[in-house]
Amino acid sequence: MDVALMPAEEVEALLEKTQGMTVEQKMKLYLRLREGKGKITKHLEAVESQFKQVMEHLENLMLADADANKVTGFTIANVGTSYTSTVDKFSIANDATFFDFMLQEKDIGFLERRVSSTYIKEYMENHEGMLPPGINKFSERTMRVRKAGAK
Repeated sequence: MDVALMPAEEVEALLEKTQGMTVEQKMKLYLRLREGKGKITKHLEAVESQFKQVMEHLENLMLADADANKVTGFTIANVGTSYTSTVDKFSIANDATFFDFMLQEKDIGFLERRVSSTYIKEYMENHEGMLPPGINKFSERTMRVRKAGAK
């Protein structure tokens, strides 16, 4: 799929043209654009996946080359430099044990600063719409478009 970027003048002309459109025309254009965007996004995700697959393979080959040569990387003049890096990743092995530990330590710094919207909504449903203490709620009004016959 070869997709060309629309020149800025064409985008501006299209934006201007939409001012005189009926709601039906706007909705039809919106749905065509969303469908096109979806196809392009799917295509780009597939291409990106292929790029990542080949790049990871090359990284693994160069890591093996570095190990075989007992070096931590390579410098190729006028090309680039490779180097080894270690990334530590962590996951919770046992929820109950870990949360008990945090409560004992009185330290929730082990968690990232984000709340579960789903859990907050459930809490509010069970507490007459009240937010948990220390939580803000932001609502944004938007216009959504659903294709006819879709649910």
